[in-house]
Amino acid sequence: MSLKDTIRGAREEAAANISPLNRPSSSEETGDSGAQSTTDQGFERKSVSRAKPTREAAAGVRVVNSSRKGKPAGEMTKQEQKSERKKEREKQDRRYAVSQMLLEEDPAYQRHHKIWWRILIVGLVFMVIALISYTYVSSVGEGAPMWVMVVSMGSMVLAYVAVIISFLYDWFHVRPIRRNNEQRVASMTEKKINKTLRERDKEKK
Repeated sequence: MSLKDTIRGAREEAAANISPLNRPSSSEETGDSGAQSTTDQGFERKSVSRAKPTREAAAGVRVVNSSRKGKPAGEMTKQEQKSERKKEREKQDRRYAVSQMLLEEDPAYQRHHKIWWRILIVGLVFMVIALISYTYVSSVGEGAPMWVMVVSMGSMVLAYVAVIISFLYDWFHVRPIRRNNEQRVASMTEKKINKTLRERDKEKK
């Protein structure tokens, strides 16, 4: 076989391999009908997916109907908003009253609260002494006795120390009891709150 025949055979083989790529696709042969068919199939798949039933809620899940909720704040009239705020204030007042009542009945809270007050009063007394002595020193000037100046400075320092101690005592002893009591009241239902208040009113009578 000559070189010319070999080159001609290679060209014919390459043309045979390329010719299938130039054939029109099935979508071109069918035209609009093919596109419509594809669109219909896609629409049918979407319709089927939309027609699937929604997943049911679990047995322990409580489904709440949103229509039962109150109106949003933007849809309420001024009178309705005022009424809602009044109800909320009354609710908070009842819970605060129950919280104070439980604290009054707690001996540990009463004991720590009295100690806190005593420390704070001591600090206030030293503060008053410091102010009086400082006023005296300012009015007399350089002729003020040295001991008065010492009393003024010492009373001021003791006043600050007493105030800091009272703050720390409240933080570590009084506040935890008050916080636990607030959590206890927050966990109570409105029925329990009202019952507790009625019992207190009966005891007062």
